[in-house]
Amino acid sequence: MIPIPELNAWTDTKDALHHATQQIGLFRKAVTPSLPNALHLPLFVREFGLSTGVLPFGTLELHIAQAQVRYLTGQHAQEIGLAGMSPSALRADLIALLRAAGHDLTDAIAEAEDDTPFTFDFAACDAYREALWRVAMVMMQLRADWFGAVTPLVVWPHGFDLSQLFFPNNTPDEHTEPHLNFGFSPGSAGLPRPYVYAYAHPMPDGLVGAPLPSLARWHTPRLDGRRDRLRPYPSRGTFRTRTCSTRCGVCSTRW
Repeated sequence: MIPIPELNAWTDTKDALHHATQQIGLFRKAVTPSLPNALHLPLFVREFGLSTGVLPFGTLELHIAQAQVRYLTGQHAQEIGLAGMSPSALRADLIALLRAAGHDLTDAIAEAEDDTPFTFDFAACDAYREALWRVAMVMMQLRADWFGAVTPLVVWPHGFDLSQLFFPNNTPDEHTEPHLNFGFSPGSAGLPRPYVYAYAHPMPDGLVGAPLPSLARWHTPRLDGRRDRLRPYPSRGTFRTRTCSTRCGVCSTRW
């Protein structure tokens, strides 16, 4: 059982962090060869927030509680405060920092035409950082006893969701192999509240409508034809994994 903070009335902060994450993700994409399951695109979860990991030009980090991007090269760190900036300004500043360090990615990074200033509630930033890390800890517990291939636990810049894929056949290809996805979203189109989700692909016959743990519900249809089961993120209290009575066809899961 893990206590988690509330995430309420934080739309502007969520959108600002999302847009900053998208800009940082472009730099990882620009220098990372294509990887299976599109794993050249996401960012890695850290207790302070998100990281590109070590890249040829160094490392970019999003320190969520401080609303700050850090550029690390060896023992040297340079900081960009995000308050009052915009996606286009962040892109320009990052390109300038990398160019000064000998890495010109001007032509590799798409233009950011959004000049809308970032707006942050720093208390909400810290609450999200804490919530993301604590949910990540639950996800890591969930994967600890799986037999099969598992993708890294990452945050996807396009959707701003945390997720991991499990392949019980030990072949990690989401296009051809059965798999489960377990994730956490801070909110999405049509589902504004944060939620935890899971889906199976391909979807076993008869699975939709099967009993779910308390607070979880089926959400159908998904835009890509899959169906999710959702657990609303609590407005207060705790989050835990639970044993699920549902057989997903490719494995049994805990919730």
